[in-house]
Amino acid sequence: MSLKDLKLEFSDKQAVTGTSASSTNTLDLGLEVNNLSGNVHGGGYLNVQCCKDTAPVAEKASGKFTFEANPAANDTIGIDDVVYTFVASDAGDDEILLGDTLAKTMAAIVAKGFGSTVTAEITGDDEITITAAQAGTAGNSIKLKKSSTNISISGTYLTGGTAANAVTVKLQDSDNGTDFTDVVGGAVTLTDPVAGTQGCIRLPVLKRYVKVAYGATRSLTDGKWDAYIGAPIAKH
Repeated sequence: MSLKDLKLEFSDKQAVTGTSASSTNTLDLGLEVNNLSGNVHGGGYLNVQCCKDTAPVAEKASGKFTFEANPAANDTIGIDDVVYTFVASDAGDDEILLGDTLAKTMAAIVAKGFGSTVTAEITGDDEITITAAQAGTAGNSIKLKKSSTNISISGTYLTGGTAANAVTVKLQDSDNGTDFTDVVGGAVTLTDPVAGTQGCIRLPVLKRYVKVAYGATRSLTDGKWDAYIGAPIAKH
């Protein structure tokens, strides 16, 4: 006898829906109910697959420089410790040559860049967007700087960086149906899963009662996030 293709549907409240839901984050596989008494063994697999791309993923922080007009000589613009001074001629390493138009000055800023932690892109006639190079909350501590009255910033720091969403699905088992513990080597973790992302492990030896539990580092928002767990198992 085997247990196949059990579908867990994780809602935006991280609740598991389905037969024999024993709590908000575990699902009893009901081995006893299915007459799989006695110890059961591996030979099968635990497979987890994301079926919809509605789970949140890590996002990059971003911010903007907006220009009212061309900056003046000796004005400054910067990101964290990378700060440039605008000059009318003979620009050095820490300087940006002012163009005769705002467009040329903005192009010079983007060409110069602000180091490896961010990217800079012209996103409008008067706008440069700064984006953290890496997704995550660390980008929210990257600081925008300027001294020019002709430049405004979206905020003191980049914003919108969010942490990765690590969804872990694991097996728990028990000899008595009460004292459940995590199965060593019985967990699959998907980081920032999108549609088609999956993980698979070979099942170890299991005890009489088995549950599937899951947890996420961030709320599973925007409707439903589905996973499929295929676990064909048989008793000794």
